[in-house]
Amino acid sequence: MSLLACMLTIAGCGESNVMNDSGDSNSVVTEINPDDMHQIIENGKRGYIDKDGNIIIEPKYDMIEIFKDGLARVSVGADTTMGYYYRRGGKYGYIDATGKIVIDTIFDEIEYFEDGLARFKINGKRGIIDKAGNYVVKPLYEDLGFFSEDLARVKSDGKWGYIDRSGKYVIEPQYEFAYGFSDGVASVRVDGKFGYIDKTGKFVITPQFADAGSFLGGLACVSMGGDKWWYINKNGDKVYHEMDGANELFDFLRVWVQDIDAQKADTIK
Repeated sequence: MSLLACMLTIAGCGESNVMNDSGDSNSVVTEINPDDMHQIIENGKRGYIDKDGNIIIEPKYDMIEIFKDGLARVSVGADTTMGYYYRRGGKYGYIDATGKIVIDTIFDEIEYFEDGLARFKINGKRGIIDKAGNYVVKPLYEDLGFFSEDLARVKSDGKWGYIDRSGKYVIEPQYEFAYGFSDGVASVRVDGKFGYIDKTGKFVITPQFADAGSFLGGLACVSMGGDKWWYINKNGDKVYHEMDGANELFDFLRVWVQDIDAQKADTIK
């Protein structure tokens, strides 16, 4: 048996829900020192031992990642010929620090948990799952984003729309692309141009931009094309002159709004 010398960090202690073989959720308490967990490799499979060499998690996974908030992502059935750091294919799930399977290894893809939720893909469709293994959003969509201001963007039949937390469409799929809501509005693309809608789907700024970032603090960074960008307010008015290379400030998920010299802003025509 060969040992991986690198020590991996896990959650210290806490209570977590795990799914047993019958699908019932049980509560278990784990108390494991982060310094006691060391990854091992045996016959190409990965697991964990404690500092005394006792196996905590049997080496049976093609991939096992670091623990985060008491859970570690694992895979089975992956192509391991690409080396230690690369895996292709296989099925993914999550285990807790005792090795119990919390999220069954049935998913084609599953992301890290954020605020207790993770996006996943199964049978070509995407959804959102919680740490107890419950579907928060059923796998019905070609693509989707996380909830933002209680709405999630989803893609169905090539078009994007928005659902609420019950899975009901609030805005039917109709956009070429859509971003999450921020400051009460969202950037969407229609006929190749971006504009902004409110939570009823009504355009508050008509589609006219080549790129349009999220509103943050009342301003958004937009472009008419090329490498010229400027800030607009929620009325669609330009509040700062064109900036060269301002795409460095622009991010499709958020905009880092900087302090703007009021005197310069007053000179904008």
